Amino acid sequence: MVLTMWLHLARYFAFDRLRGFRWFSWVSGVALLALVYTAGANGYMLPWDRLAQFVITASFEWLDWLPSFGGALMRNFIYASSVNDRLFSLLAFMHIGVPLLMLLLLWVHVQRV
Repeated sequence: MVLTMWLHLARYFAFDRLRGFRWFSWVSGVALLALVYTAGANGYMLPWDRLAQFVITASFEWLDWLPSFGGALMRNFIYASSVNDRLFSLLAFMHIGVPLLMLLLLWVHVQRV
């Protein structure tokens, strides 16, 4: 799915189909790409094993690069004692909510065609 989305994005970018009346489809498509990566990362986080801890630590290291967070996000997931049931409730909510939001945005994206 990610490969197909990137090929679709590259084709439309190469043919300069992002201006004029197509700007809305372009913006909604970029938002869909971000949601697909969010849903994929969330799938790695759900089992909460070593790979999940690495994915969540690396993801929040990227977010800590933004000046608004100040490097405090990643420290919340280093130790197992700092992770509680609220994180898993949030991950389960995201596991259902992000694909539903993606479906809605995909419907909006395709309606322009």
